[in-house]
Amino acid sequence: MKPKLWIIVLASSFGLMVLGSIAGGMLSEEAIGPAGAAAVPMAYMALFLTMGFSLVPLMIRLFIVLQVKIGNGERAPVKWLHAHEKKWFTAYGLFI
Repeated sequence: MKPKLWIIVLASSFGLMVLGSIAGGMLSEEAIGPAGAAAVPMAYMALFLTMGFSLVPLMIRLFIVLQVKIGNGERAPVKWLHAHEKKWFTAYGLFI
């Protein structure tokens, strides 16, 4: 499975966090009100969790690719991960 979707999710959540920080720096607490001030940390926590969940398949993919490149592709754990990578990513995507 190509990690393009996970990279898009990671980059967009990071970009939203950066843009939110810039926009939040321009606003005061009086401008967004108490409800908005309470919603901002929850939004950032959701974006942070999205980044974390999108990093898991990317790191596993990176691990497999690097292990194959250094010559450990024939070892049992790496071979099993490489053979079941698509099934694992599909199951991971369904449970998030």
